[in-house]
Amino acid sequence: MSGGSYNYLYMWSYELVGRREDLIAMRDGLLATGGDSQAYRDTALLVTLQDLILGLAPRLADVWQAEEWYRSCDRSREDAIATIKAYENPSSSSGVHGRTEQ
Repeated sequence: MSGGSYNYLYMWSYELVGRREDLIAMRDGLLATGGDSQAYRDTALLVTLQDLILGLAPRLADVWQAEEWYRSCDRSREDAIATIKAYENPSSSSGVHGRTEQ
């Protein structure tokens, strides 16, 4: 049963934060219009969360791919576990499945 058990999430991390420029423009507009309001702070928080997603998602791509391929019966459970362990101890691995940390 080959296929995307998680809809190939590991390939689409940037879609997790779509419309980034619009959100930044809204944050800046809210600050200009209403000052340091709660709406501005909450929108700024969303931008910060996007930054976190953009930093973490690419690093998780190997793990997500290994899990997805394990669930699709394209890889073994042992391979998925090894990929998770490599993620948790990056100094012992230069990247799994051809990827390296950036």
